Amino acid sequence: MSLLKTTCAACGEIELPVSRVVLRICADDRSGVCVIRCPECGSRFVKEANDAMIVMLLAVGIEVSMWSSGSAGPAPEGLPAISAHDIEAFRRNLGKDSELLRHLEGLPG
Repeated sequence: MSLLKTTCAACGEIELPVSRVVLRICADDRSGVCVIRCPECGSRFVKEANDAMIVMLLAVGIEVSMWSSGSAGPAPEGLPAISAHDIEAFRRNLGKDSELLRHLEGLPG
């Protein structure tokens, strides 16, 4: 099992298995960050990943998650782009809409 060393703000230097880390790579510019869950305190934090780190992490078989800001191209056919107004309306209604919360609680995680 491969172990990684990093620093948790609460616990200091920690070692953790690669299974507790997800490498998130932006499809737009190929930048990367590591999303880490501390095995000591359980807090989640993010660390920047430069090109050399990305290559090393891929070599040890880390889980990879690709994402895009949406600026790389048009929205998928039939789906309108999400506007700032849509996001604000979602934020306002998030705590009020019990149907939405029931739906989100039922999603696989």
